[in-house]
Amino acid sequence: SVDYFSMGIPIINGIKGDTGAFVDRENVGVNYGENIIRVILDDTKNKSSNAFYCFNKYFTRNAFKQIVYDAMDGI
Repeated sequence: SVDYFSMGIPIINGIKGDTGAFVDRENVGVNYGENIIRVILDDTKNKSSNAFYCFNKYFTRNAFKQIVYDAMDGI
């Protein structure tokens, strides 16, 4: 899913638990069980923007550096 986020592509998720919660919390795709076609058509553009934002927030080199910096600051 990280590869999809880096391209701004929302995901269709079938995994419950943490992944499902992440998709809901960050609004970067849809979880199975919803009316997937309607949801995708209604807000794909919004989810695409959220996928880019999520990638930059969590998965870029700068995000990793910030996480390490913050962790080291707490030591």
